[in-house]
Amino acid sequence: MSKAHFMKEYLLALVLWLEHPPNFEKCFGMAKKTVVGQKQFSKSDGFRDLVAALKKSSKGRFDLKPQQMKDRFQTYRARYLKAKAYEASTGAGITAEDEAAGVNTMVQKLENMCPWYAK
Repeated sequence: MSKAHFMKEYLLALVLWLEHPPNFEKCFGMAKKTVVGQKQFSKSDGFRDLVAALKKSSKGRFDLKPQQMKDRFQTYRARYLKAKAYEASTGAGITAEDEAAGVNTMVQKLENMCPWYAK
């Protein structure tokens, strides 16, 4: 498996896990008031759960520490925000360089900037 394919697969697993609202809430602490009797989770616990889920779903190929996962997510988030800002800018479009590289649509360009951008 190529490194690029591995990265896209890893990012898809990350995005899919975070799409589930309780998982997102664990990592980013968007919770409302705590419910009496329920265990409170820290953001570190959320990233630990994310690491465990990715490790299990990948049969051990994604073996990171929670802080490494958090750092990788921050890097991916920066790519997403850059692609989002580009999409919203007035100069956004396909250049001659893009066409030469086989990128013919904005969707392709945004996916190149940030894998799984549309997700």
